[in-house]
Amino acid sequence: MKKSNLRSSSSYVWKIGFLSACLLMFCSTATLPQESESSITYGGPVPIKVIGDRILARVELQTEVWFKDTYVVLDYEMPYAFALNFPVIRDLRFGEGENSLKVLNEGFRMEIPRSGIVDERRLGDPQMSAELSGRYDKELDQVDIVGIVGWPVLKSYGFTLDIQDESMVFHPDGELSMDEVRASSEMFVAGVETIGDSVFIPVNYDGGQRAFMKLSTNSYHTVLNREILDDRESGVVDEVHFGSDQSMKLSDMAALYPQDLYMKLWDKYAADKKIEEEVRAWMQERGEIFPEEYAVKRPDQPSSDILLVSGLSVLSGYRIVLDHRQGFLGLTRTVNSNYTDADHQFYMATSADDEEKLFTFLEENREDRNVEEAVADLIDLGIESGATVERQLEALQFGLDTSSDRRRFKYVADFVFQLYETPESRDKNSDLIVSFGEKALEDVATSDQPRLRQHVQLMVGDRYFARNDVEKAWQHFLNAAFNGDPDLESFVRYNLGRAYEAMGKESRAYVNYAKALEEGLPPDETEKASEALERLRLRIDPDDPALEATTSKVDS
Repeated sequence: MKKSNLRSSSSYVWKIGFLSACLLMFCSTATLPQESESSITYGGPVPIKVIGDRILARVELQTEVWFKDTYVVLDYEMPYAFALNFPVIRDLRFGEGENSLKVLNEGFRMEIPRSGIVDERRLGDPQMSAELSGRYDKELDQVDIVGIVGWPVLKSYGFTLDIQDESMVFHPDGELSMDEVRASSEMFVAGVETIGDSVFIPVNYDGGQRAFMKLSTNSYHTVLNREILDDRESGVVDEVHFGSDQSMKLSDMAALYPQDLYMKLWDKYAADKKIEEEVRAWMQERGEIFPEEYAVKRPDQPSSDILLVSGLSVLSGYRIVLDHRQGFLGLTRTVNSNYTDADHQFYMATSADDEEKLFTFLEENREDRNVEEAVADLIDLGIESGATVERQLEALQFGLDTSSDRRRFKYVADFVFQLYETPESRDKNSDLIVSFGEKALEDVATSDQPRLRQHVQLMVGDRYFARNDVEKAWQHFLNAAFNGDPDLESFVRYNLGRAYEAMGKESRAYVNYAKALEEGLPPDETEKASEALERLRLRIDPDDPALEATTSKVDS
């Protein structure tokens, strides 16, 4: 489970069919169809800020009949033109014959083809914009983040990025002059490569070995590909410079996060390819043709090794002028260094999979930006090594100590969702699910997302039931019944049926199983509930009113 980046499922795992989930995950990693690519000729300056390790642009979204003042995330690795969160995409309206969404600010304009707008739930982090909005509402002055602008739009422009100045200028094709950029920058780099959907910036290391840094804007961390280092285990490279000479050192700007980059890229490709094959087979069985524009592509590879993947730790240290179409980059340093000892300590501990070093990092850096990631990594490692529940709760507390009151419930619930995600994980981690779930419920009263309480109660109750602690399982199922999400009503009934049957309360079990079937269950639970009714019918007095009950209220 190491490096799983524990996060919550956006919907209750029982409610997602396997193939539907596969299709959703597959689409989130696929290439955008060509019809959705933009042929925009606008651009201009737009104010930006960095929130939650993402670059946000303040814009107005506009059609002839609709308007939204908002922030959007700029993500050079996101494969869709524009991923819009569900409440907004549901309300978005276009005028008659209108085919594009305008993205505007003073002196700035983009147009996103209507066909290129997708539901953000296609992405691997389906609630990212909503969660950023909620977590950083004060910093955003209560203005929501509603979506993500991706590579199919951003690739149409060069840019000037100055994170310290909170400004970004998008340059249409041909606007940037190589000579002017060379004259106005401390360093000029030629040989920028665009391969597939990726931009690669030339760097050199260890006395002149040629390599590239992949452009990415979706993380704080700047990743170092330790697979190509002479000393992989050290995870350290002393000398990395931009371009082909040693005039501007990159490795003193930020600590570098050593990872097995190629392994991660190819493992992801293999996993995505497997999902593609499953979806192809599923569609073939239905007599449908798989859309080839969604076929998984091999990882983009420049003309030499990838040494780095850029993070905001490096990008925020320079004014960057990039024209990937003409293949050049201008750099001017805006800060002396973003390097921190805490970053380096965290990177060395987590890349070594060292529980004790991670624990030491957390004890010594209790308010550091990396605490939540360190906690997730430490819990992952603890699961692998068989750490006690008490030790895992101790690790969790470091993350809780950095969370506001309104975030504490959701923060812990995210772990519960992930631990419960597969039958194998929930069986292996029953004790941890119970302990984390009950820890989460302690803070539900102050949470800004109390709607998830019922999900957590059901998961904790299910794990108590698996322990044969029927009384506690029943208590959690019953509590869930009084925190009603209508979409979960059938699961509440089904689980109450299980508990009552195990307690020998057969009439009550029958009523709840019957109501669960009436509300609607997935196939597996439908079969089990139907079998339970047949089983109970043989044991209940034929004159018992329960045999006629299909619409009773939850019986407590």
